Amino acid sequence: MNYQRDNAILIQPPFSGSSHAKSSQPDPRKGWWEKFIGPGLAIDTDKYFVICTDNIGGCYGSSGPSTINPITSKPYGMSFPSLSVEDIVRGQFLVLDSLGIDKVYACIGGSLGGMCSITAAVLFSDRVGRAISLSAAIKTYPSTAAWNHVQRQVIMSDPNWNAGVYSNKLFPSMGLNIARQIGTISYRGFTEFDSRFKQECNPNITDKPSQKSVYSYLEYQGNKFANEFDPNSYIYLTKVMLLRYKNVALCFKRLQCLLEAFLRYAMDMFNLDDKLIHYRKSNIFSPVLVIGAQSDILYPVWQQKELVHVLQNAGNPYVEYVELDANTGHDTFLIDYDGIAPKLENQA
Repeated sequence: MNYQRDNAILIQPPFSGSSHAKSSQPDPRKGWWEKFIGPGLAIDTDKYFVICTDNIGGCYGSSGPSTINPITSKPYGMSFPSLSVEDIVRGQFLVLDSLGIDKVYACIGGSLGGMCSITAAVLFSDRVGRAISLSAAIKTYPSTAAWNHVQRQVIMSDPNWNAGVYSNKLFPSMGLNIARQIGTISYRGFTEFDSRFKQECNPNITDKPSQKSVYSYLEYQGNKFANEFDPNSYIYLTKVMLLRYKNVALCFKRLQCLLEAFLRYAMDMFNLDDKLIHYRKSNIFSPVLVIGAQSDILYPVWQQKELVHVLQNAGNPYVEYVELDANTGHDTFLIDYDGIAPKLENQA
């Protein structure tokens, strides 16, 4: 961190992401945003002090359903408190407080992380220099809620889930596996699948699929994820996105009304010029970059455009929208370095 302590960037992970966004000497495993962070990269660690936190409700270190309840000496399970995106963001800013960081240069996140970045700019407008939101929306629509609902139902239908009380010996791995396979379809999208995998219509369902088929790809993703994530965290964090934007959209409106009332009072009391009032109103919000992908079926680009519209209507003139033509769907924010990196560098 520099002497002025003004070069911190907060990376806000997607729901299944962790604080391990980039490999390091102590932990050489590739991070979930490996190729975006590092010396000379889009998020240049020669310039910026980069922080990434685990999401509250997850299973990588922050408190979540798998955390031991000190009263019962057992995991919280489904007794863990209900969460909102606002809760996750407040937890992230408590981390900043503990590090003595009053203001971040930028908040950057994709999917759930993109929701967090916008929320941070609303809740902590004086502490966020700019917000960058990738593949997120102003609220979760029924089409997206349906994908998440089916995944939760699959997990809860696994007999080993047992109302959220399970152990490593009786773990609902099959439910979590299939839930992730369903999720992967929504993350990557139809365009990529049709172009990436050969057509395979084998009537014998007992035959093992070829290694290059869409079936084996989904099975690999499901098996890998079932060994890494907690089913109850999956349930909690997919619900978080349902509880999110009603409060934030309302907060935008309240901020706008309070600001207008204050500025009108100031104008009457001190005879301030209308142009000055308008100037002050326009500069109350942080600059925002919103990025979407044309092939995203989970949060389609019209939802990013709606987010831009809401921000602009709230009085923010510093909103930029970028639409990527990559065919990698919702996961474009994790993959398309060539499309995203120049936009991040422009913000820097």
